[in-house]
Amino acid sequence: MTLTTTKRSFMAIIGLTVAIVLAGCATANKKHQGFVLDSDVAFKFGSAELTPAAKKMIDEYAAMIDRRTDIRVDVVGHTDRIGNDRANVALAERRALAVRSQLLLSRLEPGRVFSRSVGAAEPLVQCNQANHKALIACLSPNRRVEVYVNTRGF
Repeated sequence: MTLTTTKRSFMAIIGLTVAIVLAGCATANKKHQGFVLDSDVAFKFGSAELTPAAKKMIDEYAAMIDRRTDIRVDVVGHTDRIGNDRANVALAERRALAVRSQLLLSRLEPGRVFSRSVGAAEPLVQCNQANHKALIACLSPNRRVEVYVNTRGF
């Protein structure tokens, strides 16, 4: 009889632990919010200069999060696979820095906004078009800058 009670207690603890872990995962996902700037809207192909529409979007987003002092903003630049790896990493870095700079112009504190490049390492789509123009169009989703807001702070 004691063994059955012990098993029930143990199962209850496991169930509670699983519930807590799952709740923590759901909370973690909710705490990482942000947006994606599609490169075709935010930048011209092969460029790191922000379009006026992208600047406006970034400014509006920065205004929403400006009053939050408990956040960290991570800006991640991505490219497609066209070109060499070194050039892609550099382009993605310049794009991430352009977005970071715009966030700083929107009065976010420099110590809360970080940027990095992953180049072409994290594609969203795979394309095999033989036509170069069609390939550029197909790979469009891979050319992006992701802005993540971590509400857990630093």
